[in-house]
Amino acid sequence: MNKLKMLRENKGLLQSDVAKVIKVSTSAYGFYETGKRDIPTSTLVELANFFGVTTDYILGNYEKPTIINVYSSVHAGILSEMIENIVDTEEISEKMANSGKTYFGLKVRGDSMSPTYMDGDTLIVEKTSTCESGQDCIVAINGDEAFLKRVFINEHGITIQSLNAKYQPHTFTNKEIAELPIKIIGVVVELRRKIWK
Repeated sequence: MNKLKMLRENKGLLQSDVAKVIKVSTSAYGFYETGKRDIPTSTLVELANFFGVTTDYILGNYEKPTIINVYSSVHAGILSEMIENIVDTEEISEKMANSGKTYFGLKVRGDSMSPTYMDGDTLIVEKTSTCESGQDCIVAINGDEAFLKRVFINEHGITIQSLNAKYQPHTFTNKEIAELPIKIIGVVVELRRKIWK
């Protein structure tokens, strides 16, 4: 696959360097680059995270990427559009861009959601005010800065939970949700992790 070769060469890496990161033989990785062997889904995700691109990009499933902003933080009302809050950009696929949904990028800060999400990771988030129970969401409490948490919903309210066991979950009643308020800002749809040598 020419895109893999281009991504690797742009980083100044050898095939053996990438093979070591994704834990395959150099010859196996070479087959992935030339298209002589299909890439297993789990390996494809590892490669996308390593190169900081989408799996669609590697597979060549879209032609015209759309650039979205990556923010250092977001707030309860709307996405903060302050220029100083933009720390990076990411590409999303044409399919995502044409889905009628709005996406933004967000940098993970801290260790409350480790090991699934690490400090410095980039998240691709669908901007939405609703979510399903068990989804990882950007949640704002009391109009303040929003945080990445796993959200569990039941008829009595919600629980927002960190994935790092050293942080306690917090449960809010439906009354507290309305009065504080607690708002869903978006749902995480993709994790992009850049791994540097």
